[in-house]
Amino acid sequence: MNLMRVQFTQLFRRNENGALTPLSPVNINGIVFGPGVSFGPGVVFGGVNLFDFVNDAIEADQINGVWVIRGFYKNQ
Repeated sequence: MNLMRVQFTQLFRRNENGALTPLSPVNINGIVFGPGVSFGPGVVFGGVNLFDFVNDAIEADQINGVWVIRGFYKNQ
């Protein structure tokens, strides 16, 4: 496992309507989704509401082109 600290905006884009879309495939607690999926506030993937972390960094590693999100670094 090669954990990296990446910015939220490296993995997700905020759309004009406020929804988020992953820029590449991601895995959160076993839930895998990728580009083409858009979701709004309150949608939970693997127990995680990504809108809680839009200004934070992400701890992840990349396995076969999928970013596996392991945790978040809360900005103070």
